[in-house]
Formats: sequence, structure tokens, C-alpha cells
Amino acid sequence: MAGRLLSDEQLAVKQQCRDFFSADQEGSRKYVRAIHQMLEEKKRRLILNMQDLHRFGGDPKKKGSDLGHQLLVYPNDYVRFLDEALREVVELDHRDFVNVDSSLQLLHVGFDGYFGKFQITPRELGAWHLNKIVCIEGVVTRTTSNMAKIATSVHWNEAKSQFHERAYRDQLSLELDDQVLPTVNVMPKRDSENNILRTEHGLCTYHDIQNVVLQERPEKAPVGSLPRSVDVRFENDLVDCCKPGDRAKIVGIFMPYTDSNHRDFSTVLVANNVILLDSSPDEETELLPEDLKSIQTMSKKPDIFERLSAAVAPSIFGHSYPKMAIILMMLGGVELNQDHHHIRGDIHLLLVGEPATAKSQLLRFVMKLAPLALSTTGKGSSGVGLTGAVTTDPETGDKTLAAGAMVLADRGVLCIDEFDKMSDNDRVAMHEAMEQGSVTIAKAGIQATLNGRCSVIAAANPVYGFYAVTHSVAFNVGLPESLLSRFDLLFIILDDKSSEWTRLVADHVLQNHRTGEGITIGSEMSDALLVDEDKNKKGERKPVQVYLSNNPYAKRNKSRGGHTGRLISIEFLRIYIQHAKKLKPILSDAAREKIETHWLELRSEQANQEATEQSAIYINPRTLESLIRLSTAHAKCRLSTIVEEEDVDVAISLLRHTVNARSEALESKKREKEAMEELHQQDQQPDAKSTNQASSVKSSGEQQQQQQQPQRQSAVPDLFEGNSSMPPPPPKTGNGTAYANASRVMLEEINRISSGEIPSIDIDVLRESMKSSLPQLDDAQFDSILKSHCDHNQCMVAEGRIYVL
Repeated sequence: MAGRLLSDEQLAVKQQCRDFFSADQEGSRKYVRAIHQMLEEKKRRLILNMQDLHRFGGDPKKKGSDLGHQLLVYPNDYVRFLDEALREVVELDHRDFVNVDSSLQLLHVGFDGYFGKFQITPRELGAWHLNKIVCIEGVVTRTTSNMAKIATSVHWNEAKSQFHERAYRDQLSLELDDQVLPTVNVMPKRDSENNILRTEHGLCTYHDIQNVVLQERPEKAPVGSLPRSVDVRFENDLVDCCKPGDRAKIVGIFMPYTDSNHRDFSTVLVANNVILLDSSPDEETELLPEDLKSIQTMSKKPDIFERLSAAVAPSIFGHSYPKMAIILMMLGGVELNQDHHHIRGDIHLLLVGEPATAKSQLLRFVMKLAPLALSTTGKGSSGVGLTGAVTTDPETGDKTLAAGAMVLADRGVLCIDEFDKMSDNDRVAMHEAMEQGSVTIAKAGIQATLNGRCSVIAAANPVYGFYAVTHSVAFNVGLPESLLSRFDLLFIILDDKSSEWTRLVADHVLQNHRTGEGITIGSEMSDALLVDEDKNKKGERKPVQVYLSNNPYAKRNKSRGGHTGRLISIEFLRIYIQHAKKLKPILSDAAREKIETHWLELRSEQANQEATEQSAIYINPRTLESLIRLSTAHAKCRLSTIVEEEDVDVAISLLRHTVNARSEALESKKREKEAMEELHQQDQQPDAKSTNQASSVKSSGEQQQQQQQPQRQSAVPDLFEGNSSMPPPPPKTGNGTAYANASRVMLEEINRISSGEIPSIDIDVLRESMKSSLPQLDDAQFDSILKSHCDHNQCMVAEGRIYVL
């Protein structure tokens, strides 16, 4: 700004900025030391606290006349003079810096501290914030590569043997006023006398710029609304100060600008300070002394783990093991970095089950319970959508780095529903993030590593719509073993059709509709909102209620041997996990020995081929780390800093449940089949007369059908001849109504296969599925029905598989 004539108001502002640094030199000398430290660390930005600016200058009787308030409202008039005052101080008091590094123009001021009503989110940005300093908090979702922008060009005039300089200013320059306007960004080719000018690029001065996108925090976005975002511009030393996935608080001037590609104007936040926040997803709830006392009292109860797991989704009946695993997942293990090797502390869960077994409801509860939780589906997310991608900016054409769901959920929980619907290529992108806690992107010349340290809880349906207990988990879900091994715990959830279980489920669902206290997430979330309102109005918060007013399931749980005490409230469960998660327990010698002994036992058991066929997962070194994480999480549940043998026992029981999930599912299907057969014999015993009538009706219908289609049946070859896996079917036997029902079920299954992506189905899988729904169906009837459908050109059998025609 040398050589410019300043107005009286600008001179007063400039003198006020000089007086601010002069007062500091004569007083506390806080910023004198800060300037010295800044130059020692070779930094180029001095951070000023807003409280110091508010206390300086102005009339005490006149509100808003202090330097801090004037800076917030009129930043264009004050920031540039604060920059100039800083450069004058450095030039005067630090001559050694000027002699060594004369880049005074690269020195700037930044701001930090309390911004009051100017501390907002991207959703709260409005028109009245334009040309004012704001502090915006969010998540960086996209960054561009560094770009060089010319500040001053130097040109050689051969005719006069002299140099010419020209400065460039754009619409976002702080030097603009009624006298200084933006320049045309075109280098001159000739001077005023039409002499040729040669640009000396080596003598020109440049500065770096970078564009990023700051998005509203996902957990703060209203339900049903897309997260809002704001474009941010970094210059000089702020370039590359953050990467996608970082949570940051950015201070800057919210400015409008016009672009040749837009008829209207756009907005951008010109940053002057970036404050990287902790990886915690949200501000933690301030715990009152009463809350800490309640947490300590609860942790001393011997059944604390059962009490916490009982509070997980109480509106869902059963699922005790998955609920226990959810508590351990929320607590997590201990993250370690040893010898440049990262050991994750996040616990991953996989729920594999038949439809209508409340898998998605468990995921929704985790979404409400966790401070940071993102939800996605298998079909709705691609591989780059889960991890990260290199995209092209539609306006500038530059390559930008965009963060995916796993990066945005850093230090949180990622809920993936319909996990089985993901393609193989999309699942491959998750391998590194689930094990290493990072996402590496190497595309379009961009090499970057982003943090993806999140716990994953996924829900998957069997590929064929039902779970075939005679096959492995990988066959049912269609997942490779390399991905299954990254899940610490795996649960197979079957639809139990026994009479007792069905009656209890019906009673539980009806109870949910009769009462609304303590059985739905919505009511608990409403209570949490009421607590926040009390804090805002009265300035204080009441202690969190530990228990719900009543447990509507106590009587029924007593009959089932479940939790009969009072239910812990959702809000107390949240603050308990928040407090316990901070602990970092270490393994005791007894716990280490027990973990090692049990892992060796699992390995030796699975060494036998027979045991391997019955196991749901393979025991490998990752299983050993899973045992450590689960034991550590249970120690956190007790608020203990030492992992004891009792913690290992809980981890072993959960892991045993996962390892034996396949055999337990097979036993469950057998018990279900026996119960259904017994029920069928008791409730459906047709007399001989009705049986004979049904048989005669069936025979007459078959004869009429054979008379109408003699040529078509003769043209169909016998597909069962010469096929060792499918012997010729015996004659149809049994009740005619049951046979017709079984035939209808098989026809529906054939239609489902023809409309889906799976062109065929294994005969044994279909046989097992039909027997689970029709216990009275035997192998002879199944073969006869299948032969009938093949004769009608609806399907064919080859090499043990059924193909739809």
C-alpha cells in the first residue's frame, strides 16, 4: 500500500492497529514473545486472541466500539492494517529476519478465541454474514491440489533497458476500496509507448492458493436434510494445513465474488486461521459430580455388563449376544502404535440373518446412541463412496480429493445395511480401512493417506433369502474369507419358528404398541432434548436420570431368565460409555496367559477337518487380537485399568458363540423342525375320509391335465436320467393339500430366481429351505414336485443345480 493516499478514517484505523502492538510492548509483552516464537519456528502467521482485541480501544460507555467488535463487523478495513502493523514491528525489532528473509509481505495475522454469534455452522450462514469475520466448524470433505497465483509480474523493456513491475489484485483482495479496484489478470505485452515488454518469470512473485470444501458435521445435520457445505480458500501458509476427513474450525471473511461462468455471484470463505479439532466427533457432555457418582456406583455392580446390554434396544426381543457385542464395540479396545506398526482398537461386528430378524433396527439404535455414526447401504455406496475418491472440479477442471463415508466417520461408527448387496470391487476398498484404520488413494497423480479409524457394524441377508445351515457363512452371504476375518464377531440370526418363541415375540411386539415408556428410542431422545433446553434456559443441567421409571418387560424376562431389574436410561448409557471409553486398560499376566491358552485351543480344534467344516470363521492371528480387544472393552465396562481373567471369560464366550454359530444354527433348525412336526401332528390330523376325497380330486385333476397337454410332455426330455446327483423321483405320496402347497412354494422360489440376479440354485439349498417352512415335506415329495416343474419346462436340473428356463 506504499504510495497510496489514505482517508482520515483509514489513517485512524491504521493508528489504532499500531497502538495495539505498542500497548502490548509496554504491557504484558504477550505478542512480543509470540512474534519471536513465530519467527523462530519459521512460521508466517501471528494468532491474535479475540478477547485481547475486545479489551483494547473504544469507549467503555459505547457498546461495540472496541477493536474486536469493529474487526468482526468491518474486517476489510482492519485486517490489512493489522497485517501492516505486524510487518512494521518485525521490520523494526527483528532486523536479522529482514536481512535473511525479506518476505515481509508473507506475514499475516490470524484470529482465535470467542466469536460469539459469529461462531456458526455452514447451515447457519446467511446473507448478513457477508463481508464479516465468521468462525465455522465442520468436516473437510474435499481439497484441491495447490495452485500458484501471481502477485507481482516483472517485465523487461529492451528499448529503455529497464524493468517494469505490475501488481495484481482479484475480487478477494483485502486492499480493495473506493480508490483501489481489482486489476485485469492479463500480463502486459507493450508499455504506454508501444515498446515490447518481455516477462521475466523468474523475477515474478507468486503465492499459493488452495480450495477446500467444509461440510456440516454429519451428526449435526437434521434428519431428512443433506449436510450443508461452504467453499473455503486457503492462501500462503494455510495451504495443505488439513486433509479430507479432518474436523476443523476455520476463521475467515465470508466474501462474495463474481465469476465469468456465473451470471450471479458466488460466496467463499477466505480463511486466515485454521484450528484442527480433536478427533472426537462432538463436544463431550459435561459430567456433573452427581453423574460421576452414579457412574462409579453403577460400575461396582457385579452384573454391570448385563445391565448395560439390557439397555440396548429394549424394544427388540432377544438377541442377547449381539447386544453385548454392541456395548463392547461402543467401548472399543486400546489403539496402539508400536515400531511404526498400527494396532487398531476398533471392534467390527457382522450380523447375518434371515429377513425380519431386527438387524436394521439394531443398526438404527447404534446410530442414535453413538456420538458420531454414519449410515449407508450396500447398493447405495460404491467403493470410492465408502473410502475416498479423486474427482474433477467441474468449474476449474482440477483434480480434487473427496472423502468417503469411512473417512467422515473417523473415530466413530459406520453402519452398513444390506452388506451382501455390495459388489466385490466395492468390498475390496474396505480391506485396508477395516484393518489398518487408513485409506490410501493413488489416482490421477495424487497420493494421499486418509484416516478411517471407525468401527464397522454391518448387517447382511443370506444370498438366497434364507440361511442354509448346511453351508458356510461365506456361501450364504457371498463374502470372501479375507473380509470375514476382519470382523471381530459374527452372529447368525435365524427366524425361530417354535411355538414358544413365536408367542413371546408376538407378546413383545404387542407390548410395544400398548406402552411407549422406555421401549422406543424416540421417547428417550425427546428426554435428552428436554435436558438441553433446561440447560439453555436456566444455565444449568440436571443430573442424568439413571433408570427408566419402569421396566415393562420385567415380568416376561423373568419367565425367560433375562434381566428383570430396572432398565438403564439411554442418556445414562451414553454418558457411561463416554466416561469408560477414555480408559486404557493393560493386560495382566493371568489374562495374557488365559488368552494365549484359549487361542491355542481354538487353533488345535480347527486343525481337524471335521471341526473346520462346523466353524463359522477361521481362527487366525487376527482372532487373537480380537480376543484382546474384547477383553479390554469389558475391562472398560467395569471402569478398570487392568484386564482380569473375568474380562477374558466374557470375550471367550462371545468368540465361542461366533465360532460355533454355524453348528448352533444347525441345531436350532433341527429343534425347529422337530417342534413344527410335533405341532403339525397335533393340530393337523385329517381323517381318512377327507384324505381319500383330496386324493381323488388330485388324481382327476392330473388326468385332465395330461389329456390337455400330451404333446408337450412327450417333448420334454427326462432331465434326471444319467444324473447321479438327482435320482428318478418316486411317485407322489401324502396329503393332496400339502402337496399342492409345496408345489406352490417351489413355483414361487423358481419365479424369484428368474427375476433376480442368481440364475440357478443348489438342489440341497432349495430342499433345506422348503423343509424349514414345510416340516411335513419329505425327500420323495420334493423330488416328485421338482420333476413335475421340469416336465412343464419351468426349470431343468444339471450337475446338482436347478436352472430356470
